[in-house]
Amino acid sequence: ILASSRVMKTLKPLSQARVSLQDEGARMLFEIGKSAESIRRLDLSENDLTVEAIRALRATKFAKRLERLELARNPVGDAVVSELTKIPMYPRWLELERTGMKDAGIKTLLNSQMVRLVEHLDLKSNEWTHEGAKVLGSGVEVERLHSFDLRRNALGPPDNLVKMAWSPLVLHVHRPRLSFDRIDFGIETTNRRLEIDPEDM
Repeated sequence: ILASSRVMKTLKPLSQARVSLQDEGARMLFEIGKSAESIRRLDLSENDLTVEAIRALRATKFAKRLERLELARNPVGDAVVSELTKIPMYPRWLELERTGMKDAGIKTLLNSQMVRLVEHLDLKSNEWTHEGAKVLGSGVEVERLHSFDLRRNALGPPDNLVKMAWSPLVLHVHRPRLSFDRIDFGIETTNRRLEIDPEDM
């Protein structure tokens, strides 16, 4: 963990990925840097963080200025979404791969203002089912999303994906978990494409 708050004040990217960081370590890190305002990218991926770390993040000045937040492969679960959406942040890049989120958490995230300006959203390898996918047709407000990775989720039939009104949009899916025969968006498809790994065809 960084030893000087003066160093923290000049940082723009802050990476503590893959260092076996736990909640107490994150709390100490954020305590040192809570007054820092220059940090724009925070990478905490592949650690052992839970919702307590996100509560500590909320107390920092830089949280609301983050442009890129990476929390992939932390056992945060649905509880983290509730805490994240309490922070008035609008990141452009959000990675939540393999965080144990289920339908309730993903619904909360996609219905929050937090994703309004997001450009890249990585939710792959979570526990999102066809029930959670229904939120995609319920008026999700995103203005700039162009990369949405939802591979390795059990989303079910393509009917759950047909009402999206986002442009431009790239959908990344994993065919074995989706088992599509046909995709029909039922809307103008300019700038929208479905990406399936060729070996899965």
